[in-house]
Order: sequence, then structure tokens, then C-alpha cells
Amino acid sequence: QQRIDQQQQHNDQQQQRIDQQQQHNDQQQQRIDQQQEQIRQLSQRCGSSSTKLLNWRSQAWRALGVRGNVADFANMTFRKEMNDSYLRLTWTSDLRQYRNGGCSRWFFEIDNHECEAPFPIDGIVFLNQAEGKLVNVHRPGTITGFCKGTRAGSLLAGVHKVSMSVGDCEKNYGTAAGSPYTGWQSTSTMIVEEFCPPQET
Repeated sequence: QQRIDQQQQHNDQQQQRIDQQQQHNDQQQQRIDQQQEQIRQLSQRCGSSSTKLLNWRSQAWRALGVRGNVADFANMTFRKEMNDSYLRLTWTSDLRQYRNGGCSRWFFEIDNHECEAPFPIDGIVFLNQAEGKLVNVHRPGTITGFCKGTRAGSLLAGVHKVSMSVGDCEKNYGTAAGSPYTGWQSTSTMIVEEFCPPQET
């Protein structure tokens, strides 16, 4: 009788493991079905158009006053809805370069990585001294571009952090370290837009 009870206990445990595995498989299949349904719905939204705006968000800062090279000086989160969509990133702000021969580069990052597909999204300001006088001119600037993926890989659906940073230009151009200033006495705006994939070339 003891052996029978032990065998029954073993069978019960085995059945419990089978039930748990089946529950796991059902949950996994449910997630796959949900993802496929989401892809189907979003594909219907895009159709044959490559210009449809799926989603967007913006955030603004008044008189940021960012002096010098600063990483991630402005950021916001964005929920991407499709795996194969593109993000259009736009930054508008007052930009200044003060050092003679200095060059500063403002650039976007997504999840702490620069965009690589198709290209980095950046802009530079270079100052060359004019007539022996150092000028202190603040100008409005706009940096914008499309991003499909970063150095870390493709941008999949989900929540991502989009940030703006400023640093020195690449040294192979022979420029000096910059002395940048961002957002003087004005509004700086970050805009993130999600678009359907572009048309085939």
C-alpha cells in the first residue's frame, strides 16, 4: 500500500508539472496572439501609405540655461507602437558657440545610444573669430531626422527614453573644444513622432 501511495504521489506531481507547463504554454501563446493582433491592427493603420503619423509627443523647457558640454540635459519617454516604424526626432532651441575656433555638437540619443540607422541625428555650431573680436551671438537652431535603430539595435515597440546632449565636434576636423550654451532666455522643445515605414526605393 505504501508503494501504491508513493506511486500516486509521483503521478500527482508529474500531472502538476504537466499542468504548469500547459499553463505556461497557454500564456505564451496568448502573448503571441496579442502581438500578432497588434501588428495586424497597426498594419491596417499604415496600409500602403508611408507618410502616416501613428503617434507623437512633445515637451518644452523654458530658459534651460545649459552651459558647456552636458550629456542628457533634456529628455522624455516615448511609447513606440510598432516594431518596424521610424521615429522622427526634432529639437528646437537657442544655440550658441563662444570659443574662437571652437566647435560644439548637439545630438539625440535613444536609450543612451546614438541613432545609426540611417544616420546620427545631430547639428554643429562652429565659430571663427572675426576681425580680432570674439562674438557672442545666440541663434535659434533646429535639429531633426529619422531614426530606425541605434548602436544597440532596432527600436522595437515599447517605452524608450529620448534625450539631447551636447559635446565637442570630432577632432579630425582640427577644431578646438567648444564653449556651448543651450536655451538662453527662450523655449526649447523636443518633439518625437512615430511614422509608418517609408516607401520602397
